[in-house]
Amino acid sequence: MENSGINVLITGASSGIGEALSLYYAEHGANSLFLCARNEKRLNDVAERCRTFGAKVYTNILDVTNRDEVENWLESCNNKSLLNIVYANAGVSTGEENVENTYNTFNINYQDYDKIEDILSNLLLSSTTISEESTS
Repeated sequence: MENSGINVLITGASSGIGEALSLYYAEHGANSLFLCARNEKRLNDVAERCRTFGAKVYTNILDVTNRDEVENWLESCNNKSLLNIVYANAGVSTGEENVENTYNTFNINYQDYDKIEDILSNLLLSSTTISEESTS
């Protein structure tokens, strides 16, 4: 099991690439999977399929455009199991391009990754500080 012991967080886990990543890591021995999406039914289906491989799966219905919710969820996940891999995979496509849809698509597909990156950077810095303090 090449991924044994790792903890993976995936946004947009209810379909497409997020679903495929979730199933891949479950099948290949990930310790814990933290999955989020907006569609509860599809997310629960993916989670159940992952559990058949023996993975511990935690789900959250989450809109990644809400920075406070994302930050709280990332911190909670990292406190449960130190995250090794994070896929900021949530994204949308409207198929109908106009100014509002283009803005919304950009807001989710790009700006939210920046939010997640900032939050993860802060988590990493605080984890490193705690680790250094405990070895002193």
